[in-house]
Amino acid sequence: MYLIQGIGKKVRVRGIKQIPTGAEFSNAYLIQDHGDYYLRVITYQNPENTVSQGNSKNNAVGIDFGLRNQITLSNGISIQYRVPVVTKKLRRLYKKFSKTQKGSNNRLKLNLKIQKQFAKSNNIKKDIKNKIVHCIRENFSIVCFQNDDIRQWQRIWGSKVLDTAIGKFKDIFKERIPISIVVNKTFPSTYLCSHCETINEISLAEEIYKCPVCGFTMHRDLKAARDIFSEGLKQLPMEHREAALLYQGRYACGEETSTRMLEYLNSIPYIRASFLYETGSLTALA
Repeated sequence: MYLIQGIGKKVRVRGIKQIPTGAEFSNAYLIQDHGDYYLRVITYQNPENTVSQGNSKNNAVGIDFGLRNQITLSNGISIQYRVPVVTKKLRRLYKKFSKTQKGSNNRLKLNLKIQKQFAKSNNIKKDIKNKIVHCIRENFSIVCFQNDDIRQWQRIWGSKVLDTAIGKFKDIFKERIPISIVVNKTFPSTYLCSHCETINEISLAEEIYKCPVCGFTMHRDLKAARDIFSEGLKQLPMEHREAALLYQGRYACGEETSTRMLEYLNSIPYIRASFLYETGSLTALA
């Protein structure tokens, strides 16, 4: 039994098992949200080092955002996730809502249920983003990503972008990663040949980039992430740039540390993480 300040009687709380064994309690707040009451508990816990590979000041990674693979890292890890905003349950609630009278209690109750469904979806996406950023932050002190126009993506592809909320990652990286390097959105990361530097058109349906000039072949998202990595490092001083390039060579996809990252990401609900190999084949971790 725990004593909550300001509450003088017993309160039944569901989900208390979410608090890890041995956690030290700091404080707790009783909050109201969408007609329900929640207990927000803050605890002190021992830090987890299961995803860290030793974060030195020169650990750098390039990041490519996309629709098929929401996040692709230059070390070969591809991250896919999608949390639908409009679910079957939400559609049913909207259908019932449309049949209620304005000002009625049923309409008010259904409105609260609809708000809860949106809040649940947003909370899941927020949790996913925090855990992905945590994994990246524990392994890299430098991230390079392109300033893609996510709002334009949303106008074109609609719910596919809303279901992932990938646009929020840019602000989180800037806030939580020691060095965030933003590559200009005009940089042709998707079309540029990494070998001969020619610009070649590639459709959205093509997963493999193959240069018709030199024959260079690689998965398009992995190639883009590595090109963003190379372009972003140009903004660093020479000594940090060389150290980051050396690190990138040591920790290529398939290394033990990258495998630990992959295992951690696949332990997160709604996420499927895989290795994208240079040949373009996609191999998921069993």
